[in-house]
Amino acid sequence: MEALRIRPFRPDDQDQARALVLAGLAEHFEHFDPVRNPDLVDIAGSYPAPNNWFIVAELESSLIGTAALIRETPRRGRIVRMSVAADFRRQGIAHRMVEMLIQTAGDNGMSLLVVETNNDWLGAIQLYSQCGFTPVDHRNGELHFAMDLAARANNESHPIN
Repeated sequence: MEALRIRPFRPDDQDQARALVLAGLAEHFEHFDPVRNPDLVDIAGSYPAPNNWFIVAELESSLIGTAALIRETPRRGRIVRMSVAADFRRQGIAHRMVEMLIQTAGDNGMSLLVVETNNDWLGAIQLYSQCGFTPVDHRNGELHFAMDLAARANNESHPIN
């Protein structure tokens, strides 16, 4: 079996990536309208470099995960489009993708990273908490998280003994 690869999105990933994200949304939301996700029609065009990073997790030539980082301001980034195929959840794939985006944000001068999820999406809430995000707001059925990347870097550099 091939090893899991997490790599940048390529245009030929378009159909698999879109289907993967839409399948995850349809699984969670009872009334789901794929038309309400226009960014997925042209992922490369919706997440252009150099201020956006869309990554995929690939196993045996199939995409099993997606995640993106958007630079909202010079110092603030947002994680979006986090999705792992149902058969591959709870194996650390999402955690690896989030860690990669945290590293990318820090490497690109961002000091604050944010993410949001629905307040009933327990797997996502657990993921972001385990990755070090802190809940900062709860409104309209959404839970908002933030991470101070400088504080995180300092904590990793100076572990408490």
